[in-house]
Amino acid sequence: MPPAAISSCTVSRRIAAAGLWRSERLLIGGTASVRGEDSRHIGDLDSQLIETETNLRALAAQVTGNADEWDGHFAHLRVYHRREADGLAVRSFVDERLPASRAAEYFCVDICRGELLTEIEGVFVPES
Repeated sequence: MPPAAISSCTVSRRIAAAGLWRSERLLIGGTASVRGEDSRHIGDLDSQLIETETNLRALAAQVTGNADEWDGHFAHLRVYHRREADGLAVRSFVDERLPASRAAEYFCVDICRGELLTEIEGVFVPES
C-alpha cells in the first residue's frame, strides 16, 4: 500500500524543523492557497495570492526564526497562474511583496487543482 500523501508544506516544515537547512537554501515547491489539504478562497485571486504569501512566509520562518520579516530573499521564483487575464495582477503582487534577487519567471498554465488560480515555487535564501 502506498504511503499517505502529504503536502509540500508539511515536508518542508519537517525538514526545516530537523535542522537540515540551517543557513542553507530552502527549496519551496508548489505553494498555493492551501491550508492543510483544503484549497482556500475559491475564485478570489487577491485572497489566494495573500494566502500563498502567508504560506511562503511560514516556510521561510521555519529557517529564519522570524515570522514578521522575510530575513532573506528568493534566489529564484517561478510563478504559475491559470488565467491569462490575471497575469498583470499576479506579476504586480509578486514584484511588490516577495523579496527576490532576480526577476521571477511567469507561466500561464493549468495548475494541479482546478480551483486554484496561482501557485508559486522558488529557492529561499536566509540572511547570513
